[in-house]
Amino acid sequence: MAHITQTFTSPYGYRIVRTSDGRQLSEHRYIWEQAHGPIPPGIEIHHKNGRKTDNRLSNLEAVESLAHKKLHAGIRINDAGELVKRCSSCSQVKPVEGGYYRHPRADDGYVYPRCRKCHVAAVVRSEQRAKAGTTRPRFKKWRDWMETPETAREVIAGADLSDRQRAVLTGLVVERKKMREVASEIGVSEGIVSRHLGRAIDRVDASEA
Repeated sequence: MAHITQTFTSPYGYRIVRTSDGRQLSEHRYIWEQAHGPIPPGIEIHHKNGRKTDNRLSNLEAVESLAHKKLHAGIRINDAGELVKRCSSCSQVKPVEGGYYRHPRADDGYVYPRCRKCHVAAVVRSEQRAKAGTTRPRFKKWRDWMETPETAREVIAGADLSDRQRAVLTGLVVERKKMREVASEIGVSEGIVSRHLGRAIDRVDASEA
């Protein structure tokens, strides 16, 4: 039976283990497998209390991938049986249906981080900054704007960013990873990565202004 040969923490705060049979995986997945066997395809292991280092078996639960994305996107069911979500901008809890624009991947569990009202306000502000000539290129142009990974590292290091925002920018811009790869490493949905990305770019814009 394989045993743990090394344990370390990933840049995104998850404990990772290496086993004697050559595998490398998240500690919480390893602990679940030791208790319940191989994890079936389409199933994710969720931390009930949201603390990614609390890998006690009692804090872990197996959920379908779609349900897992919804949990990390902040979606829940209210007393009326509606799917609701707290807006990342105004912090108001609003129904997913009607309160948010429909995400192109809504069938996969994705919901925009901002409600309709805040989304419109953000678009207006972005257009105003663009007209004033004060905005930097947004993410899809960043890889051209950043001439080398070293340049990107310098810009990221000089900005006032949270650890999560710095990890997202480093993964996407410096390491040139895809959004789904960064989301998988951090253990959140692509929507959450997108939210951190937008806030990170805003902070870099502010530091460069």
